[in-house]
Amino acid sequence: MSGPRPLRALLDAWKPTGRRADGGDEANMLAAAWAEAVGNDIARRTRTAKYRDGTLAVLTAGSAWSHQLTFLAPTIIERLRARVPGAPLRRLRFTIATGRTRILLDRGIEKRGESAGSKGPAPQGPLPHERGPSLQERSLEEVMAALRMEQEALDRQRSRAGWQRCAECGVWRPGPARPAGPASRCEPCADMARRKADARIAHSLNAAPWLSHDDIVKQVAGATKHAFQRVCRRLRSAWEQHLAYARARMRRGALEPGDRVVAWSFVMLVAHRPQAEIGRAVVEDLLGREWANALFDEHTKISRSMR
Repeated sequence: MSGPRPLRALLDAWKPTGRRADGGDEANMLAAAWAEAVGNDIARRTRTAKYRDGTLAVLTAGSAWSHQLTFLAPTIIERLRARVPGAPLRRLRFTIATGRTRILLDRGIEKRGESAGSKGPAPQGPLPHERGPSLQERSLEEVMAALRMEQEALDRQRSRAGWQRCAECGVWRPGPARPAGPASRCEPCADMARRKADARIAHSLNAAPWLSHDDIVKQVAGATKHAFQRVCRRLRSAWEQHLAYARARMRRGALEPGDRVVAWSFVMLVAHRPQAEIGRAVVEDLLGREWANALFDEHTKISRSMR
């Protein structure tokens, strides 16, 4: 449909295309929940900043605050997850604020109407002069001690209720007791462990695509057969897509060196053999005659040039 359209029709037809690349939605929600999760005393000396890949950056009033809050990170993460379940928060990174933000945090002044990492309204907690002891009267140690006592009481209550701690990040979760080891991780930590293990397997297969699962286990401790097969499928799919685009370049006579590397990697992954043991017939069977000509003719040219 061309020409002007009513605004209502445009809004009804609009659909979100996905999350912002900088994690803006999660950053806004975490910033809004920050004061409630850590309490007003800590909130006045901290500001949430960027959120990316499961890590929330937090600005603090000084090194002492950053140091102490690092020990309380598991507790804070747990509280934020409870208030913002849609954000896969795994880590807090505390950094000392600079400039105007540092001055405000040093004075314990709460910024009204905005919070770092968010343009929305900040939680409207009381300022030091409005009620309760001032920040000068409540030292950093007293604030942290109160938070620890509260957390210890909550930990005892959850332990009696049968909750279990994540072996990695220390976050509590309800459910039956689990044996020590990977099975005792929470879901975000288990997902991160899977990603790291997959990355190590992929690194080994990129260097030597013909390796079997038994070979990979010798290089990557704890690599399961399921993980090995999962990584093989991902690599095969990625290389197949690359070869589909490279085929057009091959027909124009503009094949690039990287295209040949991917082609050989794909053949070695599927055939489970190193390049020196793969004949022309295997390449033709897997990729076709055009690719066999491109790979073996180039190999012949290189061999002759070396002579």
